[in-house]
Amino acid sequence: MATPSPNPHLSMSINGGATVSAGWAATQPRRRRTVDHSSRSCLLRPSYGSTRGFGTRRIAVRSASQKNSSPPLMTTEQEAEDEVVLESPAHFRIYKSGKIDRLNRPPVLPAGLDEATGVTSKDVVLDADTGVSVRLFLPKLQEPSKKLPVVVFFHGGAFFIESAGSETYHNYVNSLAAAAGVLVVSVDYRLAPEHPLPAGYDDSWAALQWAASAQDGWIAEHGDTARLFVAGDSAGANIAHEMLVRAAASGGRPRMEGAILLHPWFGGSKEIEGEPEGGAAITAAMWYYACPGAAAGADDPRLNPLAAGGPVLEELACERMLVCAGGKDVLAARNRAYYDAVAASAWRGSAAWLESEGEGHVFFLGNSECENAKQLMDRIVAFIADKIQGRKRTCGRRSPSQTYLIISPFAIEPAGGQNAFCGSIHQFAMASETEPDAVVFEAPAHFRIYKSGKMDRLHRPPCLPAGVDEATGVASKDVVIDAGTGLSVRLYLPKIQEPSKKLPVLVFFHGGGFLIESADSSTYHNYVNPFAAAAGVVVVSVDYRLAPEHPLPAAYDDSWAGLLWAASAQDGWLAEHGDVSRLFIAGDSAGGNIVHDMLLRAASNGGPRIEGALLLHPWFGGSTVLEGEPPAAAALTGMIWCYACPGASGGADDPRMNPLAPGAPALEKLACERMLVAAGQTDGLAARDRAYYDAVAASPWRGTATWVESEGEGHVFFLEKPECDKAKQLMDRVVEFISAGSPA
Repeated sequence: MATPSPNPHLSMSINGGATVSAGWAATQPRRRRTVDHSSRSCLLRPSYGSTRGFGTRRIAVRSASQKNSSPPLMTTEQEAEDEVVLESPAHFRIYKSGKIDRLNRPPVLPAGLDEATGVTSKDVVLDADTGVSVRLFLPKLQEPSKKLPVVVFFHGGAFFIESAGSETYHNYVNSLAAAAGVLVVSVDYRLAPEHPLPAGYDDSWAALQWAASAQDGWIAEHGDTARLFVAGDSAGANIAHEMLVRAAASGGRPRMEGAILLHPWFGGSKEIEGEPEGGAAITAAMWYYACPGAAAGADDPRLNPLAAGGPVLEELACERMLVCAGGKDVLAARNRAYYDAVAASAWRGSAAWLESEGEGHVFFLGNSECENAKQLMDRIVAFIADKIQGRKRTCGRRSPSQTYLIISPFAIEPAGGQNAFCGSIHQFAMASETEPDAVVFEAPAHFRIYKSGKMDRLHRPPCLPAGVDEATGVASKDVVIDAGTGLSVRLYLPKIQEPSKKLPVLVFFHGGGFLIESADSSTYHNYVNPFAAAAGVVVVSVDYRLAPEHPLPAAYDDSWAGLLWAASAQDGWLAEHGDVSRLFIAGDSAGGNIVHDMLLRAASNGGPRIEGALLLHPWFGGSTVLEGEPPAAAALTGMIWCYACPGASGGADDPRMNPLAPGAPALEKLACERMLVAAGQTDGLAARDRAYYDAVAASPWRGTATWVESEGEGHVFFLEKPECDKAKQLMDRVVEFISAGSPA
């Protein structure tokens, strides 16, 4: 049997036939051959051809026993100037003279209008002497007066190959501009070995400063340079790190909001835990030809940011950072070490980590339509959009009911009619093991979660006392159900028109992403009070325990206890005025999620019997983005869910968050006779809500389901503006739903 060829990503051949290999090839699938697209990155990009392809390196050396920390030793005898000293077959070949052959280059695409995405691109020469240029990408303008974030992008290629105009990068950056709604400046820096480093860094720095200065008309007219990002893949991500270091050394200028490092190319003289054998040696060999003047070799701080004596990471000049890796990428261990070091440093920004399971180096360039590539793009879009939504939302304009805006991380309609992701995550960081007070999760002005598990709930709406509401005639009171846990409920009794007539009983679960809000907050008291009056029902509003202090299933358990308590009619109001044979459950957002869980628990416990369930804009999610779902929605749901329910083995596909996930309880078991599912048309959750309704309606469940969609409205809009026509129409449908089962 033939011996398998070594992994093309981490192997190099020594002149004379010896081979150094990372020993990692057995885990890698063969990839479809697409030669003219294969020159992604000379060191660590996937070879989309055979296993012999992209990474075989031939280096002229005397001995194969040299240390990883040393550059290749040149032979002592006179050699011809055209001798090959470094080679990646089918991709490039470097000669002793310094000449390079770049083989099978992807075609260079012209700038212009892309009909499919509406993105327009153009080329601008920055320095006629050096030939440095940039390609700008301007997405289709939905609102001409709205300024767009500016992303300066650095392509990969291990500093040897590729360009901003190549098919590989033109197509990727074009898609990025369209998906994220950003103006992209893609830098065409000079390449080694003709222009050894720091030429590539210097060109990138010049382009970054040029972009920040808004000298170009497109940037001046359409770009918001106050929202400046740097991004890059592989060697380009290495450049992004260097730009952060240079900006710090320049007094924090230009100011950068965020940095996106996609599978960054870092190395070092010594292999680290998890790095394939031979990986450090090959990186060192490549670095030698890209940066021959590096005195420290592979421990030059530009290649190894964690090397002794390098710039301190706490000075990195950006506010937020996203570091991404492929689960099977040979660079993954280096990428994770970099991320961990940044997160553990005294840097004041927030860092996020994303690993694409089962994927290799920059897989998204060669397989942009696969699910993992789409999820990665969604995460990038969410990362960039994060602060857009924080600035655009108008959460602070109302008091006391402003907190309704963060009942979920999804969309709501702010003033001006533009849909925004109110309550979207502002910071998502992994904190140092030694810093229990480090912030790991934050929604500005609303809540902040610390590594210790402590949570600050900021700007809470006021809690209103129970009593009689003169306007509606509804009386309310608080009852403690469990003194041990502190579980309580607030009961609402409408004005009795017929003393002998029993009223339906409705158990209500408030929203808040399981993290905020309460039954007695002004947000929910002011909603449930008129609800009881309009529908003529006794309402039991459950004040369940909140995460992260009490992670799920605490809220589910409390809600179940509240439901059982209500059904037992132990309280005098319920015993005298409530008809528990006409029991309903209802909730909004996370409360709508709880409603679903209560129906499953009732099914598995043989009761209580529930006549109807009302799910108002229920909060569901999943790991895969649905058709019609905003790109950031699934990612944001997953982030929130991991703090609300850290023990969920399926992550966002836990059946409690994703009722449609494989293995979830059958919907035909839902223990109610009737169901109403309501959504807002412009809500980021609308697609999930509709998918849930459709699945219930299509199942063998014996009940009847009703769908209500409020045109032009966002998430739980009825809490903010209960007097608008759409809110009144929704309340009318709720009242009609409850009264439909009333005896004649």
